[in-house]
Amino acid sequence: MASGASFSSTNDPITIQNSQDPQHPLLTINLSNITKLSSTNYLTWSIQIQSLLEGYDLHHFIDGAHTPPPPTVTVTGVASPNPAYTTWKHQNRLIFNALLGVISVSLQPLIARTTTSLDAWQTLANTYAKPSHGHIKQLKEQLKRCTKGSKSIG
Repeated sequence: MASGASFSSTNDPITIQNSQDPQHPLLTINLSNITKLSSTNYLTWSIQIQSLLEGYDLHHFIDGAHTPPPPTVTVTGVASPNPAYTTWKHQNRLIFNALLGVISVSLQPLIARTTTSLDAWQTLANTYAKPSHGHIKQLKEQLKRCTKGSKSIG
């Protein structure tokens, strides 16, 4: 899959030569500066991940807007592997690996059975994006305690 890499700074993604489709290199993304997902920081964590993937035009791997290409193509009645699917599959696994690296170890089993970055993203969103009644109550209590000068915000 990978035969060479080039990069210009520690903040840039590493470009990997795609031996299956040299016209479409793969990107590995350094997410080491992103706080690991815990059970309490999903909103800020997800915004960081979404922004980064949008910046590299890779957000379609987690937003569900694009479906993967078919695994095979048929030309003159002969089915053969689809290079576009192979590229998609490799890039998807690199993104999945990056996501796995920014999830606390205790939460990693949640996505252990998912097969794509989109599946992992949706599993995490379904688990943490919907606030529970207890969480809403906690936020309301925190707002009540907030003040600006002598005035209460809540």
